[in-house]
Amino acid sequence: MSSVSCLLLAVTAVLAGVPQPLDRQAPHGGPAPEVTAGRLANAGQYTKALALLRETARAPGASPVTQARALAWQARIEVDRGDFAAAAQTLTQAGLRAEASGDAEARARVHFARGLLHERRQTTGLGGDPEFARARGEYTAALALAESAGLGWRALARFRVGVAAERLGDDAAADRVYAEVIEEARRGGDVEAQSFADLHRANIAWRAGRMEGMRAEQERLREVASKAGLLFVESSARINLADLTGGEAGARAALQVAERLKPFVQGLPGMLDSAYAYALETAAEFTRERDPARARALFQRALAHAESSGLVAARVRLREALAMPADAGAP
Repeated sequence: MSSVSCLLLAVTAVLAGVPQPLDRQAPHGGPAPEVTAGRLANAGQYTKALALLRETARAPGASPVTQARALAWQARIEVDRGDFAAAAQTLTQAGLRAEASGDAEARARVHFARGLLHERRQTTGLGGDPEFARARGEYTAALALAESAGLGWRALARFRVGVAAERLGDDAAADRVYAEVIEEARRGGDVEAQSFADLHRANIAWRAGRMEGMRAEQERLREVASKAGLLFVESSARINLADLTGGEAGARAALQVAERLKPFVQGLPGMLDSAYAYALETAAEFTRERDPARARALFQRALAHAESSGLVAARVRLREALAMPADAGAP
């Protein structure tokens, strides 16, 4: 795998893993509003998800529990959209209502969203080095509450603890946590948690040079994510497969991913925008030797998106790529 896929896999550490308590239901018997909002967010429909959560939190007679859970989800999506100031304000409200309610799930969700906010502030260059450590603390608190309350999304809370360890450079600890997540997720039927953990374990294996069976694993992950509606995971697997293929075929496959993602990008530093930029970057990498002019155009397109979306790391990398000679980095 090239450096592009390594970075794409690493970027899943930013926001992968929305806690989705599928065992919860609304009084009428359908899925709870937070569950529906989570599914909408996973499909890139952030506006609809936020509207539903705001309506839920402000509904007449809404309990502190309902308000806290909805607000915590709202903050998580605001982080997704890169609106950190709004997320911090929402989390202040959510924290107050969660403490007032005494509800373990509401408190766990607030800790989880705070962890995401700390993590994202660091990855976008807005926070200092302690942000990852703070995120790890928030995720650990969320996991403890999720385990004590037997919450259905505790595997996803555990996954974020692993992500924080990976971000702090402890691949061995992260790999152990991901293995635990996969085992727990399989028992609980949590396809989302298992898929994200599988993706991150592949990242760690790649860094260690353990490439045997990587293609088959990415094919399996692509199929599972597609069936589960996990667009980011599916796109990540498709780009990794394009990277493993290489050459003209790899470039063509990466461009296909970019086209599939295009309707969902919003010009925000979120998961789908990141995947879109990486798909273009992968295509450019495999076009560089054969058609330098075309490759430069793809790099410029990816850079324009990274700059308009606030994708800091991608912007730096793409500027460096455009400064390289035409044949540099060719296979």
